[in-house]
Amino acid sequence: QISLPPSANAFLREYQRVGVKWLYSRYKKNTGGVLGDEMGLGKTVQVICFIAAILGKSHTIRDEKMWKKRKHFAQKCMDKCKVPRFEKLNWLRPILVVLPASLLDQWKSEFNVWGSFDVQIGRSRKLIGKYLEMAKFGLIEILVMSYEQLRSNMEGVAQIDWCLIIFDEAHRLKSNKSSLSKKILQLRRVKCKIALTGTPMQNDMEELWYFFNIICENALGREKDFSEFYRRPILLGRKANASKRQLGEAKKKTEMLHKLINTRMLQ
Repeated sequence: QISLPPSANAFLREYQRVGVKWLYSRYKKNTGGVLGDEMGLGKTVQVICFIAAILGKSHTIRDEKMWKKRKHFAQKCMDKCKVPRFEKLNWLRPILVVLPASLLDQWKSEFNVWGSFDVQIGRSRKLIGKYLEMAKFGLIEILVMSYEQLRSNMEGVAQIDWCLIIFDEAHRLKSNKSSLSKKILQLRRVKCKIALTGTPMQNDMEELWYFFNIICENALGREKDFSEFYRRPILLGRKANASKRQLGEAKKKTEMLHKLINTRMLQ
């Protein structure tokens, strides 16, 4: 059961509350998912309220006191080069938010509006190296960086146990030819991945499978099985000379695929 601070909940529209609850359910099940709302419907706000919920934020002075206490202990651990036992301390592991560079300041501003968070912006390789080292010891709640910085710092990012990774404007992950997409598959040490995009459904079946496999591994099955069961019959049905049987089979498989995708996507 998710609990939102009344001061934040009061400003959310009903569909945004639905979105926050859905994100929370994906996180609790460790399955990941895709939030596919259209532009302007407040995906950023939904995600930040969801993050506030899993971090146990109260939107009171208590949040700052709790973080100050944790930071003091984490600094001692870092000074001794002794990684704290997050679970034993009931600490949430760090959260990573990846987005286009043009949105860095916008997300930082939204975090400031919706609560008291420790948010660090990775604008350079040097800064990110410093923040990743701090993240190991629990000295960071949330690290925000661009896709370009993620690509350049993937080796260090992949060594951190993240409790959550958010990909905003995630449509750029759909190409299996992208070096960035291939590198993101290296991020195995993460409890949950969430993608935000206004264009989750594509006519390109290969890109569709690849995109969901990055966010929710094996959600659509193995690539070979997906191709044989969904891709091939659907593409045959799109041909101008498709038979009635092929058209019927394509319609059936398309409906099945949509139902499957909707178990991992909210739009």
